[in-house]
Amino acid sequence: MNKKWFLIILPISWVIGRYLYKTPTAINGAKAIDFTAISAQGDSLSLSAVLKKGHRYILLDFWGSWCPPCRAEAPELVAFYDQFKSKQLEIIGIGIERDREKWLKAIEQLDLHWAYQVTDLKHFDSPVAKKYGVRVIPSKILLNHEGTIIAVNPTFEELRKMIN
Repeated sequence: MNKKWFLIILPISWVIGRYLYKTPTAINGAKAIDFTAISAQGDSLSLSAVLKKGHRYILLDFWGSWCPPCRAEAPELVAFYDQFKSKQLEIIGIGIERDREKWLKAIEQLDLHWAYQVTDLKHFDSPVAKKYGVRVIPSKILLNHEGTIIAVNPTFEELRKMIN
């Protein structure tokens, strides 16, 4: 292969590879996989228990207290939640963490005031992250009231359109 083609193909394959790596393996239209993790209050919390509460939408927000992009998007996530909680949106924050105290401190500092925050302190070895194929954070998965995945890594603009 001539050098010119190599210089064209290499960057394109790198971009495609990065996109595929960043995208969780969850599939639109698939049933969400149930999980149980420890909440910020120290209780066991399962996705199925949250689904039974009748929320119209549940956003799984995979984030980390140590993650600069996660912290940077927190104000927009808080504003989004405040705007749509009246439309029966609930968020489950899933901490990709190793340190419980830093995680709890970040929840307070960032004013992540929705009811559900969980972590198992296994970082990316978290069974929850593995079930959904999350390898990069922040990552988001939107579920409907039946527990069906309706969006994988949507932007806030896309979320607003879906929920309105």
